[in-house]
Amino acid sequence: MSVRAEAPAPRGVKLNWMAVTGASGYELELGGAPGLSPPLIARKLEIPSIETKLPPGSYYYRVRALLPSGEPGPWSDVRGFALNPFPPKALEPLDGAVFREESLPEDGLLLRWHSGLAASEYVLEIAGEDVSAKPLRESPKKPEFRFEPERPGHYRWRVGYLTSAQPEWGKWREFRIEPKPGLPSTPEVATTLPPGPDFRLTAGLGTSILSYHESDTPDFGELALTWKGSVSYAPTESVWSGQLSAYATLLGVKRERGLTGDPSVRFLGLNLRAGPRLGLLRASWSLQLLGGYYFTTMMVGDGSFGFRNMHGPQLFPLVTRELGERSGRLSAYLKFSPVSPRLGALSFRSSEVAMGGAWSFPLGLPGERTRLGLSLDLSSLRLLIGEVRIRSNSYTMGVEFSY
Repeated sequence: MSVRAEAPAPRGVKLNWMAVTGASGYELELGGAPGLSPPLIARKLEIPSIETKLPPGSYYYRVRALLPSGEPGPWSDVRGFALNPFPPKALEPLDGAVFREESLPEDGLLLRWHSGLAASEYVLEIAGEDVSAKPLRESPKKPEFRFEPERPGHYRWRVGYLTSAQPEWGKWREFRIEPKPGLPSTPEVATTLPPGPDFRLTAGLGTSILSYHESDTPDFGELALTWKGSVSYAPTESVWSGQLSAYATLLGVKRERGLTGDPSVRFLGLNLRAGPRLGLLRASWSLQLLGGYYFTTMMVGDGSFGFRNMHGPQLFPLVTRELGERSGRLSAYLKFSPVSPRLGALSFRSSEVAMGGAWSFPLGLPGERTRLGLSLDLSSLRLLIGEVRIRSNSYTMGVEFSY
């Protein structure tokens, strides 16, 4: 008798098996050990399937048919399955690893991942540079696989648990195999697409050193607490992504240079940008060329100085480097935005230039999406509004959390 386990969400687990001709019903035993003693579920059924809810764990079951007389037939073989709480996590090679073809082991490159619960079934996919080609699919019995590549180049791989018709996949990982010296090489272009979709929220707090100069106004300087946050989205199997971000100075901690009346001063900025990922760098690197719109304003308590409602287009190249699963990710950006109170008055004499970088790493919390990061941002805003010249600089170091 053949049996099969399916795990449709969110109803829990569905077990089904081939119907037996002439059977009046079926008897099922399910337990947490191969011996099924005692069983967690022992039930007589009229149809060759059962749906139930089970917590994560390893399970074993067997079924037998009931004859019209009520007598049971022989038991099927005991089969096992596992409900793992999270998709499998790759161990090696590290994401973005580079190997020399002549240094590969004779029995192939070892791909290894965390083992699942007992009775887990694995499914592995390996894809080459041709994103239109069907990936190689294997069903390893152990949490490892020896891959023998046909040629040098970029490869990506992922592993999942086979507990349903659709595997519970882990994240894609990438590695590159360089050809032997003297042989033609594959261009070092990352042609694989991001697995997507990816929706990410980020929030952070930082300490900012602010300086502000305006014609015929005393210079202003302050140490302030700054908030920044963003929402980003990358569609499924697309090189495009978009982001909405904002920043605001929340609280002046220490005023370095004061003003008459000591008014409160706040800075606010909004960014909306989108763009493609360009295939120009190695597999562990990513280059995105983003463009969009920028808005910034000042809020001064007595309204005696400052700029208001400046906006304009922006160019925002972003470079990302994956250091490995444990080492985290480095990113750096450059931003240029000509701004004006009116679009028709845009000029390079009024613009903002900013740059920054961040290092983020996974926290290892459930779902593998949560990350903690350290960031550094520098910006310089130069404005010419009529006869008034404004110069505003900020230097911010902060901590950010993303999910």
